[in-house]
Amino acid sequence: MSRTPRQGRGRNGSATAPLQPPSQRYRFVAPRRGRAVLMGLLLAAIVFTAFAAYSAATEIESRPWIITSVASALAAVALWALLQSSIPQVVTIENSIIEITNRGHSERFDLADPTVEILGRDGEIAFRCYDGRFSIVRARDVQWKVFTDVVMHYQHHADRKAEERKERYSR
Repeated sequence: MSRTPRQGRGRNGSATAPLQPPSQRYRFVAPRRGRAVLMGLLLAAIVFTAFAAYSAATEIESRPWIITSVASALAAVALWALLQSSIPQVVTIENSIIEITNRGHSERFDLADPTVEILGRDGEIAFRCYDGRFSIVRARDVQWKVFTDVVMHYQHHADRKAEERKERYSR
């Protein structure tokens, strides 16, 4: 059985199905278990603020309810700020472009571009272009197998482009 260039090999050396190009778009959102707790506390603080404000408006002795409603409103604002500061990392891959958004900052890289530096180590891959800062994607934040398959697919294209460029300029 002859092996085509797009065909892989299994563990025992037998031919496997041809390698398929990745689909056009992937989106990974990092799980943040603490966000669910913060959202629950925020909802409770809003409901309690509404109850305290209603009680302050309807009761004769309203001063304790006014203080309680202001305190719970401040707690709701603090919880909202905590919730906004814990926005999870989002990794989007469309064709060969990867966009990593983390804490309001977004980085874009072309995985098929040989100038993009990709470093991998146990459970994380870092991307950098030229002398910029690294953007790190951790295994726990994405579906690791799918993510690495897509990155390696485009890395193969980048390696091929680098070889072609090297060959073109070495003449």
